[in-house]
Amino acid sequence: MTMAALYIRLSKEDEEKRYDGDESESIKNQRLLLLQYASAHSYQVYNIYVDEDYSGLYDTKRPAFYQMLKDAREGKFDTILCKSQNRFSRNMEHIEKYLHKEFPLLGVRFIGVVDGTDTAFSSGKKARQINGLVNEWYCEDLSENIKAVLQKKMEDGQYISAFATYGYKKDEEDHHKIVVDQVAAGIVTYIYQLYLAGNGIGKIAEILSSKHIPTPLQYKHMQGLKYQTPKGYYSESGLWSISTIKRILSNPIYIGTLIQGRERKVSYKDKKVVLLPKEKWHVIEHNHEPIIKKEVFDQVQTLLGERRKSFGKKTLENKVTNIFAGKLVCGDCKKTLYKASTSRNKAYHYYMCQLYKRSNRRECSRNAIRSDELENVVLENVNRLVKHYITKNERQVLQGSFHREDMKKADMGRLVGEKEHILKAMSMLYIDYSKGSVSENDRIEIQELLYKSLKDTEREITELAVTSNEEKEEKKKEIEIKKLDYYLIQSLIQTIEVSVKEDSGKVKLVFFWNI
Repeated sequence: MTMAALYIRLSKEDEEKRYDGDESESIKNQRLLLLQYASAHSYQVYNIYVDEDYSGLYDTKRPAFYQMLKDAREGKFDTILCKSQNRFSRNMEHIEKYLHKEFPLLGVRFIGVVDGTDTAFSSGKKARQINGLVNEWYCEDLSENIKAVLQKKMEDGQYISAFATYGYKKDEEDHHKIVVDQVAAGIVTYIYQLYLAGNGIGKIAEILSSKHIPTPLQYKHMQGLKYQTPKGYYSESGLWSISTIKRILSNPIYIGTLIQGRERKVSYKDKKVVLLPKEKWHVIEHNHEPIIKKEVFDQVQTLLGERRKSFGKKTLENKVTNIFAGKLVCGDCKKTLYKASTSRNKAYHYYMCQLYKRSNRRECSRNAIRSDELENVVLENVNRLVKHYITKNERQVLQGSFHREDMKKADMGRLVGEKEHILKAMSMLYIDYSKGSVSENDRIEIQELLYKSLKDTEREITELAVTSNEEKEEKKKEIEIKKLDYYLIQSLIQTIEVSVKEDSGKVKLVFFWNI
């Protein structure tokens, strides 16, 4: 008896598919057609191979197709039944490679039930080749038409990606528009504020992971979206990556600018893409509601371009950010001062001329200053500047009161989002328990953990609200800057020249302000 393999393929989701995981009606029809044909010709079915939502232009990228080829090479069947030749492949190279070369050598016969394709008859080879060319031309024309439509959509500012960028969601009334997702947007704002507060990208990733804030991948899954990424293992585990933070901090989409068409496919027959020059990108400003203010975004881009270093123990609690990064220069050679700790007492740091240090003291001078002394002098000069040249409202900005207010809003958005996630998890737990998916003991244990997390989150929300009210009252009082931070230094100071007088050994600082 002839042993046959049935191959079924559908390149796009059928409109009649109603539930996720269901086979489309077209797949069912192909299956029924091939089973009836096999029965009528007394073929024994070895296996049914199904590729749904896969293009006919590729071979190894179709999992069922690839497995069928593997089984054919192992001699598990001698006939392949398919609805038609184009269900098998729309690539002329594959028709020649498999139907006319490999299959005959393996002793495998290919039959297209509807279009009459049959490799048992050599007289039909030219017809198969012509059909192969027609199918390939069809794909090429279709590809060009789709490309033209997408180009027009991008020119019109329509959002064409399958999934919205983190911080946004698809508009329910128009999926070519994006609207702000308030929960995710709160985390995006929180990331920007953490960075402006002087935290490095790695530290931000640690903070988010330690607070168990869902990663963008986890968040999409929580929304029921079937989003996947090739390197999603750590994201699925709840660990924020440095690359994710960098993308969020540098993506203009958060100021309302939509950029699309950065890359194009090399060929309609290959999924390989190449990056296009910037002048060919589709850039639409003010396309959608921004999450981040442009001045904040620009400030972050400036900081991202500067070299920053962290010192101290490499733990989340003990990392110390160099708030003067890129701001201190030697008064003689104008080289940047570097920061290091003393060999005797690691508690103190000092800044010294790079040229002097690297030349083993042969060039320039030992222009250096201890960090604590530097901070005292800078704080004194900043307050003097504030007192004489800055209005009260501007002082509030410089001190960071407005900045902290943004941080509070971001924190509140994050906490409210966490509360929503916990409540949703409680609902899902009850549903799973009622279905019998979760045992009584597991339900009690998980419910206790969720209840504790809910109470902790609600407590944080209450404390944050109280703190915000107290700070509002403090704003009414006369303000004096008592502590320097990275954001303040980077905003106010252009550079500080450091030099040491040879006769007295006294350190001299020359300030160059940004105002």
